[in-house]
Amino acid sequence: MDTNDQLHSEKKLILKKISRIDSMRKGTINEQVIKTKKKDGSVKENGPYYILTSKDSNGKTLTESIPADKLGFYQQEIENYKEYKTLTEKYEALSVESSKIIGSDENLLAEKLKKNKKSNLSNS
Repeated sequence: MDTNDQLHSEKKLILKKISRIDSMRKGTINEQVIKTKKKDGSVKENGPYYILTSKDSNGKTLTESIPADKLGFYQQEIENYKEYKTLTEKYEALSVESSKIIGSDENLLAEKLKKNKKSNLSNS
C-alpha cells in the first residue's frame, strides 16, 4: 500500500468515527455552590448547581442551567465535541498531506512527459 492509499484509509477511518457521534455540544460545565448567611450568623450552602457556559457564533457568552440528573448527558456531549474537533483536525492534516503527495506526483508526471517529448523531438 502506497502512502497516499494509507492516508486515504486513515481519512476513511476518521470519517467513520465522526459518523458515530450522535450528539455534541460546545462549552464547559461549572459547578456553583451558593452560600447564604442566616440570621443567626451561620452559613448555609445551597447546591451544587451546574452551569453550561458556551459562546454563540458571534462570540457572545451563553449560560444554561443544567439539572443535576442530566449532568452526565451534558458531559458526554461536551466530550463528543472535543473528540469531533480532534478528529476533524487530524482529517485536515491528512488531507493536506495527501494533497502534497498528489501534487508532487503530478509534477513528476509532467516532468517525465516533457523529457519524453524532448527526447522524441531530438531523435527525429
